[in-house]
Amino acid sequence: MSKDEIERRVPNLRFKGFTDDWMQEKILNLGEINPASNLPKFIEYVDLESVKGTSLISHQKLESITAPSRAQRLAQKGDIFFQTVRPYQKNNYYFDMDNSNFVFSTGYTQIRPTKVNGKFLFYKIQSDNFVIEVLKRSTGTSYPAINSNDLSNINFLVPKNNVEQKLIGNLLIKLDEIIALEQEKNRKLELIKKELTGTLYATSNSIPILRFNNFNKPWRKQPLSNALQIKNIRKPVNAEYPLMSFTSTDGITPKGQRYDRSFLVKNSNKKYKRTNYTDVIYSSNNLDVGAIGLNSYGKASISDVYEIFEVQKGYNPNFISTLIKEPSELNKILKYRQGALYGQYKIYPEDFLKIKSYFPSTEEQVIISTFLNKINVQISNNNKKIDKYLLIKKVLLKNLFI
Repeated sequence: MSKDEIERRVPNLRFKGFTDDWMQEKILNLGEINPASNLPKFIEYVDLESVKGTSLISHQKLESITAPSRAQRLAQKGDIFFQTVRPYQKNNYYFDMDNSNFVFSTGYTQIRPTKVNGKFLFYKIQSDNFVIEVLKRSTGTSYPAINSNDLSNINFLVPKNNVEQKLIGNLLIKLDEIIALEQEKNRKLELIKKELTGTLYATSNSIPILRFNNFNKPWRKQPLSNALQIKNIRKPVNAEYPLMSFTSTDGITPKGQRYDRSFLVKNSNKKYKRTNYTDVIYSSNNLDVGAIGLNSYGKASISDVYEIFEVQKGYNPNFISTLIKEPSELNKILKYRQGALYGQYKIYPEDFLKIKSYFPSTEEQVIISTFLNKINVQISNNNKKIDKYLLIKKVLLKNLFI
């Protein structure tokens, strides 16, 4: 904590009616750390992969006698669980359930607030300023981690008034509830889309389970080479074809800091593959996690590790993109993957084009794609809402705390 922050002792943004300075405290003085407990016979186990952001995304029902040795932190309503490994990910959880059988891994520090509003404390430890202090005290490079003792001794500022603490905590928990609601909407939409795709597409025989009216002809099995043509245009990056990434979640997207290695390129004339709107793209290395799909962005330059295909006349790009992501189709593609190690995998485009799939008429392709795209649009709109809420949360975390 800098000298200026200590001297200021007030946040940039404050609820009306509060003017007094905040006081300096430590987690150690505000609650119990890793309280001892006896586990019930059956538990719901929460490991380090079970929390993403501030959401509990999974848990495993186990008998305590056979549970992993790390299953030790028995949760009580109002407890905070701080993930001590890679704390920069901020995968921490505020336990607000009445259940008495949830047990967290020792990879979390368990905090049971007694002299501070729990929701306030939870969001304080989510703030960038606090995480920076955690990282200063962490050990390790690839997997930085902090122990519970060092975590509980970090100094930070807290409102003297419990009402102010409560107002801050309640505001942020309500915002997280709104975000979680939008995320749940998308989860359900993704499930609906998955079920519809499985019935609208003919992947195992020539007649799909579900069809639109006026379509009754069998689908025709044919190689992907009928629908796609290899595209291998390699030229230097320019303003018209900027250097981009291709990811399993966002398709063609601007390079983030994590993936941008352009500073390593000394030759400005280095050539990259060029792609255009509606091209089909895949990565041999990440195909099994969804790195295959459509260029929905436009003109871009991407790495040589990607294979690019132009969709031929009479075939709908969106239909093909959905088709090749179907599990049964992906399994066909992965059978052609060569190489034993990640980074050395290769699926040759010529082999990819040999794969045979069922195709309906162009008109039916368009109708199916248009229908499924309505769900995609709704998911995209929800994602935009989520991004806005996350931005609001980021601003609040920066300005409501010191």
